[in-house]
Amino acid sequence: MARPKNPHLSVNPQLEARMKARAALKRLIKCTGYVGRAAPGRVRLYLSLNNLSQYVEFDERAIVRTYKTGGRVMVWVNPATRVRAVQVRTLPARALARVVAKNRRLKRWLVANRHRAQRARGTIG
Repeated sequence: MARPKNPHLSVNPQLEARMKARAALKRLIKCTGYVGRAAPGRVRLYLSLNNLSQYVEFDERAIVRTYKTGGRVMVWVNPATRVRAVQVRTLPARALARVVAKNRRLKRWLVANRHRAQRARGTIG
């Protein structure tokens, strides 16, 4: 950038810093929601107070900037952040039985945990 001949027409350093910060924020991903309980070191953002079955969760260290507006929080994270998006659905037990029948690995896990729980209670040897 060429220097202006008039020293009064030089770029304001505060304005320059704000423009750089704004450009840096545009490269980040913004998530807006309500902070809920999560595992230590994790952040859970509920997208709405009316629907608690939808939320996103990510590592707290991935947060670059936050801003609170009322009860909502805006969080900026790096684009490379691994975000876990969750949508909870309620199914009838029959539907779960079909899913388990199709997924042998899940079935083995459920059976193993049932046996562990029974051993812990002392109902099987």
